[in-house]
Amino acid sequence: MKRLFIVFTFLLIASSAFAQSDKIPGSERADRVAAKVHELELLNQILPVLFTKDQLGKILPIIEKSRKAKRQLQIDEQKVMMTLEKELDDAIKEAYAKKKVPTTEITSKVFGTYKNMSTARQVLVGSFVEQIFDVMKAECDEGQRKAAALALQDYVLTDLEKKMELTEENRLRIWIRIVLMNHDAYDVLVKLYKAG
Repeated sequence: MKRLFIVFTFLLIASSAFAQSDKIPGSERADRVAAKVHELELLNQILPVLFTKDQLGKILPIIEKSRKAKRQLQIDEQKVMMTLEKELDDAIKEAYAKKKVPTTEITSKVFGTYKNMSTARQVLVGSFVEQIFDVMKAECDEGQRKAAALALQDYVLTDLEKKMELTEENRLRIWIRIVLMNHDAYDVLVKLYKAG
């Protein structure tokens, strides 16, 4: 399990590093293979928890709501970002034309905007993590919760999480955030639900 996660992490880093390069022949197929590796890793994290169909039936609606809420948040973020465009264009034009460093005002405004968007995303995800956590606490047995909580290796934790004394409940919350709240996990869970 650890090796597969390392391979997945490497592929994710490698694909993001090359994401802006020109498309090369066969890249679509390589993208499909990377997606399969990602799906396999999600299965590797989810299957040991032994979710029942009933448990998945209670978790999936929460994930559906979270996906809709994230989509709306992305729409709202795009509107906010578009309000910055003219100021950014002016600052970039001035930087090239006059070799002038962008002002603290514009950089602070952009930084503040991105910080606010990041905070809003974290709050949104956190609220859905708590909802799923409550379902898992009520519906899953101790063995299932433990399997999820101990599934993630420490190297996937943030620096802050590594410094914290993580209880099993906190590790479960992190697993929910990283695994179940992963965009592609919904499709995996739906397939598992249908397989019954």
